[in-house]
This record gives sequence, structure tokens and C-alpha cells, in this order.
Amino acid sequence: MKVKNLFTLFAFSSALILNACQKQDAEPDPEIETTFNMSEDQAVSESLNDDANVVFFESAVNANLYRTTQPVQTTNSLSCATVTVTPQNSFPKTIVIDFGAGCTSADGITRKGKINIVLSDYVHNNGSTAVITFDNYYTLGYKVEGTITWTNTSTPNEISWSRQVSNGKVTVPLSGYYWLHEGIKYVTQTAGANTPLNLLDDVYSVTGNHTV
Repeated sequence: MKVKNLFTLFAFSSALILNACQKQDAEPDPEIETTFNMSEDQAVSESLNDDANVVFFESAVNANLYRTTQPVQTTNSLSCATVTVTPQNSFPKTIVIDFGAGCTSADGITRKGKINIVLSDYVHNNGSTAVITFDNYYTLGYKVEGTITWTNTSTPNEISWSRQVSNGKVTVPLSGYYWLHEGIKYVTQTAGANTPLNLLDDVYSVTGNHTV
């Protein structure tokens, strides 16, 4: 399984902040505006969830908790973070990823606060779970709250995993606009698993639902 940064918030950041600031300046059709806002909010939520996954995977790789014979590509998302893992010799393990008062990692993304992860087993093992929570945590100024439960659902013949979001909340920087969200996502890699250093041949099947 490869660690890839699917993060696309740069494009959404300015658009969402501008949209929040202009809510009182224009009076478009309420139904159209609501649909647009919900679609935009859902896209940002999904990007934030993807980024949390990237940080989780990279912390596991760096702590030798991935357990795979294949090389794993990372994005240097933890280059400015402090990571602690306890206990050292048994599971479950608690991983604390601390970005402090805010820093920009080598991947170009600014994060602040802590991500806490409780990992039940090596990431690559079928059935392993990671429960991810956030402590005053921000990504590109967006405050991220809620619980993400990641589960390895792989079989000997395919790589797959699920990600469930519970009690999710995202707060937009500056405006204070926020939304609540939850849902579950199922991902199966259908091609490219045998070439971990070639990202171009990766093909995924994605299903699930997400509500905002």
C-alpha cells in the first residue's frame, strides 16, 4: 500500500472563505446555494480526512508499524512534527503527532495541534484498526474535530480498507463558518499493488456515503 497525499484544500480554501464572506452580500436561489455549499463542504471534509490518513500512514511507516516487505512512498508530512509512540513492545499503541503552535511540513501543508491515534496492530495486518482523534488541530487554518476509525479489510488477493467518520466538524478560518459531517468510505486497490513505487498504475474502487 502506498502513502499518497490526495490533499486538495489549496483550491477550496480561498473559495470557501470567500463564499462565507459573501453570504450576506447576495441573494441567490436558496436551494441552489444550499446544494452548492453542501457539495463544497463535503469536498473539503473529504480532503481533510485524506490528509489525516496521510499523516497516520506516515507516522506508522516511520515507527516501523507498517510491516510490509515492499517499500512505501511517503510525503514528508511529519518533517516538522514531534511523534511519540507508546508502549514500545506491545499493542495497542498510542501515537501522538504534535505540530505544536503551527508549522509547515516538507509537503507544503501547514498544520497545528495534535493528532492522537490508537493503533490495534501493525497497519499491514488484516483486521488492524486505528482510531484517530484531534486535539485543537488545524490544517491550512481549518479546525478539524471528530473521530476517524480506519480498518484494514485486506485479503491475500487484494488491498482494501475502510474509513468511518463520526461526529466530524470542520470550522473555516477567519469566518467561523462550520459544518458537521459523518460517513464511511470503502477503498479497494484494483491495480498497481505490485508496483509500490509507480503511482501512475494505481487504480482504486471507492464506495460509501458521506453526509454534511
